[in-house]
Amino acid sequence: MDSATQSAIVSAAQAGGVDPNLALAVAEQESGGNQNAVSSAGAIGIFQLMPATAAGLGVDPADPQQNIEGGIEFLAQMLSEFGGNVAQALAAYNWGPGNVTKAIAAYGSDFLSHAPAETQNYVSSILGNIGLSSITGTVSAVTSTAVTALQAVPVWAWAAGAVAVALAIVL
Repeated sequence: MDSATQSAIVSAAQAGGVDPNLALAVAEQESGGNQNAVSSAGAIGIFQLMPATAAGLGVDPADPQQNIEGGIEFLAQMLSEFGGNVAQALAAYNWGPGNVTKAIAAYGSDFLSHAPAETQNYVSSILGNIGLSSITGTVSAVTSTAVTALQAVPVWAWAAGAVAVALAIVL
């Protein structure tokens, strides 16, 4: 990904309240930062926006800046919809929020093992790229004595361009 694309993603992520490292990791996973990428399903550009998703966001996916802004807006929506749970938000970005909601309802914290292999790999890859080893991993820079349950799901909170990390305990 070229430096101009990286800079545009970081700026848009900061403006949209999304962790820039997460936004960069999603763009890298989606297209390698390639605006000319088009998937076999018809997803377009850097953030691989489907035409209907782009239309719902009010952006032109063929325009690089609008693709970035739309991709970050959609990622922010997924983070909000899934309570800041990065793994769930990433799964929703890839597999669709309706599918993730149904899988969570049916399988709880084990939802991802019931997602398509592509989605499992997508989530795992991005979590690894931002410093989380798995859906139940923790951020390596964080130490916490509050983690007493067997499973912790990472939650990221963004405010004023700074990233604060917390852990949500799944009981």
